[in-house]
Amino acid sequence: MQLAKNLYTVCGYAYSSQDNVYAIQAPHGVILVDTGTDDREYDIVQENLAYWGLGPVTHVILSHAHINHCFNAARFQREGAQIICAEAVADAIATASDRLIDYHRTSFSYHVKSFTRCTADRVIAATGIYDIAGQTFDIRITNGHSKGGLVCFSSIGGRQAMFTGDFIQIAPENTHAVVGWNGDIEYDPQVCLTELQQLSVEEPDMILPGHGQQCLRDAWQMPKNAYVRALRATHRSLNP
Repeated sequence: MQLAKNLYTVCGYAYSSQDNVYAIQAPHGVILVDTGTDDREYDIVQENLAYWGLGPVTHVILSHAHINHCFNAARFQREGAQIICAEAVADAIATASDRLIDYHRTSFSYHVKSFTRCTADRVIAATGIYDIAGQTFDIRITNGHSKGGLVCFSSIGGRQAMFTGDFIQIAPENTHAVVGWNGDIEYDPQVCLTELQQLSVEEPDMILPGHGQQCLRDAWQMPKNAYVRALRATHRSLNP
């Protein structure tokens, strides 16, 4: 599904899947943001890439280490794509560590045993501006939701896109933002709140989360909304 010029959803709710995968037609290649959780989602991605005439995939950005975002990383790497992620995620995909936790399913042990380990081609060591396939990204490293998360900003089709992974999600009908799942083994609520505060000043045109629907209009308000909602939840827990 095309979201903007040169920007597509190639896996997600519209395709009977829980996990969003995005494709960007960059000046010098095709970039995927995340890879899906199993063989079926790999097939969905490939079907949509072929439909839109995109490919081959040259780069893959992993938003974080959870297996429903990085399961197919090794497969795309074998096909020629460079895998790009933060250091903690690079460690997770190289060792199949507990950071891969598949929290949606009871088959965690199965997925870890079947996960194909791989070595990241490019490790994002610090927040900053990066060129990937001729596309400029402003990449922020986050550690609240999970270690080594990446929130990526990029101008695509004349619009500022914010890829949030699981850090910020969008409620149905775009009524408000939702802070991502808090069940990671290294989840840190205080770090998460600080990072939400830092991101609350951003005013993107589009928010593209790792699950659920995208926000393609009035997205500028969602980072602020996510921070305020998290702040209120913190206050309620301190003052029940």
